[in-house]
Amino acid sequence: MRCVTAAEMREMDRLTIEERGVPGLTLMERAGAEAHRVAADMIGGVPSRVTVLCGRGNNGGDGFVIARLLAAEGHLVRVLLAAPREQITGDAALALERMNTAGLDAVPVGEVDVATVLAESDLVVDALLGTGTSGEIREPYRALIDRVNASGRPVLAVDIPSGLHSDTGIPLGCAVVAETTVAFALPKMGLLQYPGVTHAGRLVVGDIGIPEDILARATAFLTERGDVAKLLPARRPDAHKGDAGRVLVVGGSPGLSGAAVLAARAACRAGAGLVTVAAPRSVCGSIEARTLESMTLPLDGRNGVLGETDVEAILEWLARTGGRVVLAVGPGLGRAPDTLAAARRLLAECELPAVVDADGLYALAGVGGPDGAPAPCGPSALAPSLRQEARDGPQPARRR
Repeated sequence: MRCVTAAEMREMDRLTIEERGVPGLTLMERAGAEAHRVAADMIGGVPSRVTVLCGRGNNGGDGFVIARLLAAEGHLVRVLLAAPREQITGDAALALERMNTAGLDAVPVGEVDVATVLAESDLVVDALLGTGTSGEIREPYRALIDRVNASGRPVLAVDIPSGLHSDTGIPLGCAVVAETTVAFALPKMGLLQYPGVTHAGRLVVGDIGIPEDILARATAFLTERGDVAKLLPARRPDAHKGDAGRVLVVGGSPGLSGAAVLAARAACRAGAGLVTVAAPRSVCGSIEARTLESMTLPLDGRNGVLGETDVEAILEWLARTGGRVVLAVGPGLGRAPDTLAAARRLLAECELPAVVDADGLYALAGVGGPDGAPAPCGPSALAPSLRQEARDGPQPARRR
């Protein structure tokens, strides 16, 4: 799934309007229609009391369209305006005019008891603030957001919950907690990150007619199950488990065997035909009990943890497999000095593809060595520079 920053979405809107000739009001009407569809689904087609909270920008304009469409279906709609009417301009002003022509007016929030109105509502539509919000939320929006969250009523957020930073998903002092959010064209990145996910609730993406070639300019993607499935090769019906590759997880230690278990399970789920966990003999029983599909390579270890004397056993096992193995080094490995030295030696002497994680990265960074260097931010896959570092011994930590 593609996702966008606020700046990317503004550029997509601009290109659609200026280069493709789609009026901004048309996009607003389409957005309002998509949100109306979701709102109607939330209230189940039963005549309901709906409160639409509108700001002065295009987000508020979407709210005016939603209110007009809901009122046309016979719902009792109240529109509360959080900004002076004279501050509403452009397409939002045209949408307000259309709503007024349809017989529905907007009431300034200062003229009603907002808490009471919200309490009497079957659905609250949040169209206060849009994706352009970046600074700390100020009044009257802060008080309105607090009252929406305190109302306990179902909330539909228009494009993004008010107060949420569109790119980071971090509340700007406060943010609406919605039951459902309808994002227009593409979801904004903040809706897919925590804590934004907890504010967005159920995420629905509404098509507002932005051309596909413009949407394709999005630079970020959310990896979904279908995306991963496309990367997995089709397996022959008569395939043998030995045809699907091997994974050796080097990890696990007393008190940390769960990390090795999770890595082994992940390798099995990813499609590896044969998965083995190389771990100290003292934890192999625990690992075997929790990973029925994988096997273990018990290591003698030293004081119950992996040591340099175990590297020979691992290399001998790898040689017997013919080299068709991918290594995963680090999950639950532990940080005993002998263990870190063993990890470095294994990665230096083994030329097989490897993924290094957790304590494996700690070992490669030289943490625990004479320089006492702190752990850097390293990649999860073993890069050539890291392999060289493993050969050359502990190096001063550096950011990658």
